[in-house]
Amino acid sequence: MTSALGVDVTLEDSHLEQTIERAIAGERVDALVARLRTRGVAAQRLESVERVCARSTAMGDGTQETMTLVFERDEHHPSGHPVELIGRCAVRCARAGITSSTAPPNPAADTRSVLAELGYSEQTVRDMFDSQEVSESWATEYLPP
Repeated sequence: MTSALGVDVTLEDSHLEQTIERAIAGERVDALVARLRTRGVAAQRLESVERVCARSTAMGDGTQETMTLVFERDEHHPSGHPVELIGRCAVRCARAGITSSTAPPNPAADTRSVLAELGYSEQTVRDMFDSQEVSESWATEYLPP
């Protein structure tokens, strides 16, 4: 990217950042993206997740838009609400398959076993859950529905 912008890469990081900022300051996003793409830099205007999700891959001229993002709906998000996320393998490789890892356990899923390891009795753990001192999931207020 630096060579596409005509920036000297031998500058110290603080100077490099400022030089890049000056090189793109005032340039319209579409013009900058076009300039970078013509020099082989994969550039894309940032969009909201909602806008990208809502956009159809079918273009008005009948062609298909190439999407490089994968979206996953996590029905069992630790927040207690379904959440639309950019996938863990959001960038697709042209020559390699994608292997998606399994989802990690929900935060606090091991609460009971951790409390047992710390020496709390089963009754004390039940009391802690009953009084809502501890939980096996995030609070429902953590993220908006």
